[in-house]
Amino acid sequence: MCWSYIFSTRLLQLQKRRAHFTDSCLRPIPINAVGDLAQSEILVQLPGEASLRLVHWLSAILAPKPGWASDDEGGACSPWDARCTGGVRFIIATEEQVTIDPDAEPPSPSEATELLIEFCNLFGIGHEPCRSRDPSPLSPIKAAFLATLAIPFYRMAKLQPHLPRPSLKLRKTTGMDEGQKTDIRRYAGEAHYYMTLSMHPYALGPVLWSIFWQPDIQCNLVSPWLAAISSVIRPAFNYCDFEMLVKIFALRRPRVALWWHGLFLLGNPKILDFIHNYLTTLDEGCFYDTLSRPDIVTAAWTGAPQSYQDDLSSTAYHHLNDAVPRATLLQHRHTLTLRDPWPLFYGWRPFGSVPKDTIEPDLYPWLEHGHNREYNHWTWWSKDDASVGPSVHAGYRKETGRFDPTVPDNLELLPATDSSAPLPPASVLPIAFEPSRRATLQMINHSLGNIVGERSVSTAVIPDLKQSHPWLKDWTPV
Repeated sequence: MCWSYIFSTRLLQLQKRRAHFTDSCLRPIPINAVGDLAQSEILVQLPGEASLRLVHWLSAILAPKPGWASDDEGGACSPWDARCTGGVRFIIATEEQVTIDPDAEPPSPSEATELLIEFCNLFGIGHEPCRSRDPSPLSPIKAAFLATLAIPFYRMAKLQPHLPRPSLKLRKTTGMDEGQKTDIRRYAGEAHYYMTLSMHPYALGPVLWSIFWQPDIQCNLVSPWLAAISSVIRPAFNYCDFEMLVKIFALRRPRVALWWHGLFLLGNPKILDFIHNYLTTLDEGCFYDTLSRPDIVTAAWTGAPQSYQDDLSSTAYHHLNDAVPRATLLQHRHTLTLRDPWPLFYGWRPFGSVPKDTIEPDLYPWLEHGHNREYNHWTWWSKDDASVGPSVHAGYRKETGRFDPTVPDNLELLPATDSSAPLPPASVLPIAFEPSRRATLQMINHSLGNIVGERSVSTAVIPDLKQSHPWLKDWTPV
């Protein structure tokens, strides 16, 4: 709830909007007036040293109805809006009777961050250092930050979070040191970089599903690759072991795993159905359209490649008799046709190569210099207000200087110990061929367009491309 408020008011702040408290805030009561609690009630007992601003803030964010709202809206709705509306009710108790000023101004994001630190110190909630190598569980502060980032995805997928019942007890412990406080303030100050991805499922989706992507796997071999992944993570699936899953993901792709961690922390097991659907059909099935389309922008933002389009290697092809890898050809075409309405559906590597003399001559200058795509900056435009000029941002890496390039992706393929060993039977490793079929057909569809906007079967440069293969049955070129 605390991070939900900080994210939401940060968005209002960026939009130059204001907020106010509503009449729906909880009413704090003296601790000596608290009787026996019902099973559905959770006591939040605040000591005498708790500031009045903290009491008022908690009364607003823990209320079942919006305890605060933007001045121009009827509710506090934002992509990260979260309230406890189920069968649980919070009771806020103070040492003495507290009177709340209904006309008080809600805390700004920076003030709310200080109130969060005050709250954590009162209840002994610690925070690990920024560069901690301690393998112990994440601090509640960092875990809540990641979980809040996942709220918009849950809302889009119509998932209800399943959160554990909180247990809050006052503790006489040493408060956070200045370094830990600074770390939390940094989280709040840099939240807008994460909020940009978090609030838009079509931007976050490609990041999430790239956890299963492998740069070496060709599109026609996706099925056995995903089947092997499914067999490895099946024990965690069977026991709904989110902790084991996120550890597996973190060992493979740490930058991607942190987003999955947020989804898992919200606790709804239906998220596993989405993973299972993707591994067996290449469609997660949580929306009317796939959320796994690779996005070269979010790949640059996160530093985690999502497709063959993000391959940084560059080779020049000078001679007409050169064989150009199909992946390289489509990489060049995609870069030169970014405005065309033919998005990438999947990022798996295209198979085969193409003779250079069969490629449109317009592409020769780029083929002969090699491919080099570099992210420079992002420009924000106001959709509705023409008086607001464009805003240019260089991004997290350049603006903060805190991007850590040493965080590795573990994407190296390990050779089989015995390459002559027979494949496991289908009963042990069942393989659904739909992922390979989908990835291959979408690769072919993406191959039909050249850089001047023409689309034809001949542009794909796939010899004897006829409807003879079983995967091409009922396939119609787009």
